[in-house]
This record gives sequence, C-alpha cells and structure tokens, in this order.
Amino acid sequence: MAQIDRRHSVLIIDDTPENIQVLLAALHEEYTVMAANNGYKGIDLAQSDPPPDLILLDVMMPGLDGYEVCQRLKMDRKTQHIPIIFITALREDEDEEKGLKLGAIDYLTKPIKPALVRARVKNHIELRTLQIEREQQIDALRVAAKLREEVERITQHDLKGPLGVILGYPQLLEMEGNLTPQQRTALDEITTAGKRILDMIDSSLELYTLEAGSYQYKPERLSFISVIKAVYTECSVFAQKHSVTVAYNPDLFDRYVWGKEPLCHTMLTNLIKNAIEASPSGGQVTISLHDSVEDYCSIDIKNAGVVPMAIRDRFFEKFATSGKTGGTGLGTYSAKMCAEIQQGQISLQTDELKGTVVSVQLKLAEEV
Repeated sequence: MAQIDRRHSVLIIDDTPENIQVLLAALHEEYTVMAANNGYKGIDLAQSDPPPDLILLDVMMPGLDGYEVCQRLKMDRKTQHIPIIFITALREDEDEEKGLKLGAIDYLTKPIKPALVRARVKNHIELRTLQIEREQQIDALRVAAKLREEVERITQHDLKGPLGVILGYPQLLEMEGNLTPQQRTALDEITTAGKRILDMIDSSLELYTLEAGSYQYKPERLSFISVIKAVYTECSVFAQKHSVTVAYNPDLFDRYVWGKEPLCHTMLTNLIKNAIEASPSGGQVTISLHDSVEDYCSIDIKNAGVVPMAIRDRFFEKFATSGKTGGTGLGTYSAKMCAEIQQGQISLQTDELKGTVVSVQLKLAEEV
C-alpha cells in the first residue's frame, strides 16, 4: 500500500498575536502550522522531531530578536537546514542584507499579504523538497558506489588464487622440456600477461586501502637512491620491450627522505613505466634527483613525449588515460595517492619542445 506523504509544516515565530492569526489563516488549509510568541519557544519547536519544513520569523521581538534566533538555528546541526523567511516592518537594504548573511532565504514585509505569503512559502518548500530528494539520491549513489567497490575488492582478492595456478603451469611445462620455440614463446606471453594482471590486482587493492583511509602510515627514513636503483632494475626490462632506455647517474648524490619504501617503490614504478609507454620508440627516460624547496627533495622523471591536451588538466585523476592500448588510468592516480599520503607533492610539466617532466617532492630526513 502506498504511503501517504505527511503535510508539510510551517513554524511561525512572532511576538504579535495578530500577526500569528493572519499567518495561521493564510496557511492552515495547506500546512501543519505551529506558532511561538518568543524566540526561545521558537527554537524549542524548531528542534522538535520532525522539525518544521520552513520557519516564518519576525525580526523585531523583545528579548531574543529574529536575527539572534536565526543565528542560533543556523549554528545548530539539527536545524541549520531549515529555510527561514524573515517577516519585518524594516525597509532598509542593510536590514535585509544582514538577515540574508545570517542564513535567511527570503524577506516578507509588513503589512502581511496572505496571497504573497502562500506563494513564497509554497516556492521555498518545493525547493527544499527537491533539495532533500537530491541529497537522498546522492546518498543512495554513494552507498551503491561503496558496495560496488567492496565487491570489486573481494573479487580481485579472490582472483589471485586461480591466477597463481595459471602462472604456475607455464613453469611446470618448461621444466618438462621438449618444447618448440613457438611453444616457449606462447608460455612466455601467458606468464607476462598473467603477471600484468596480478600487478593490476595488487595496485587496485593497494589503492583501495589508500582511498578508504585505512592505510597505516608510519614514516621511515629512506634512501631515495636505494629506491631508484631497485625500480630502475625492474623497469629496465619493461623499457627494452618498448625500445626505450632508462637512464640515471649511478653516482648521483643521495638524499634521505621521510616515507615508506613500498609506497615509494609503487609510486616511482608507476611513473617510470608511464613515462616509458609515453616515450617515442628509441627514446629515453631520464631520472634525476635534486633539492627543491626548503626541506624537500625532488625526483624528476622526464621523457620526450607530450601529454595530450585533453587530459593535461586531469592527468592525476582516476581513470584518466589517452591513446594507450590497455591503459587503465590508474598509474598516475596511484602515484599521486602515494605521494600525498607521504605528505609529499606531485606535479606535471609538459610541452612540445621540452617533453614531459613529472616531479615528486618528499620531505628531507635529517642527517644522522
């Protein structure tokens, strides 16, 4: 059986009985009307459950005037959303401006005109109803998105089991021998694809902990060069497959920063692989380290490619990608998350003459 919607309610706060009577007569047929003859009673009624849908508030009242009542209602989380229309005999623009700054949405001037009151109340209640419906829709979308992400996370975690079996079989077949070159190539391709899927799952699961705010960050004193060397070794093979070289000065001065090794490793791996994929064939990705602003060290990753204009403004946003086959748009987003959780910064510079440079700044650790 369909539920019948309750009548909307209006609260009148006015110290003049005649004004209350006029407003009651104008509104009682369409709305549930409550009335208070002073500011203190009005605040009490506004805090009732359910609260009124709209408040008609007299400005000039003894004791607690309308401005003070409005200010108190807007400071209370339970009542701050209720639309307030001031009713006043004041005519000065500064009086109206003061009320609107306090949070009122409209003004009605005395003498009260019932038809105008009904029209204003109807319009603002309808606007508030639409706002509530929109807020409920947004809340429902957030719940659905959170549920979807949770399902995806569980699914990704469960995929690691059967994927491990798939990755194990090529090794078993190679151990048995008697494989043709074509068969070995096929097994290598299966292994490469499987590892790529596994990397995507691990990155996605790590992103989930960062986005959910559940990552327990406890900074450690790290050697930036040690992380660079480890990532360089891993990315060199990836670069060869793309006919790109990766270069850095092995004698580069070291800097110690505050961070977490797994986060730095993930961040630099994503940025360097992204630079490799964006480089033209035969190009080079260069890695350099230098002091940036005070107390920060910067690592710059440069390639000759240019970030397409269409994604420059959202380069670090989730799923931002352009022109890469199989690209997920998670690499630079993940790098940004890793940099920021380590209280660092990440930035992009790109143009047709100088290519692209992605810079990450992390806080320097004191010398020991």
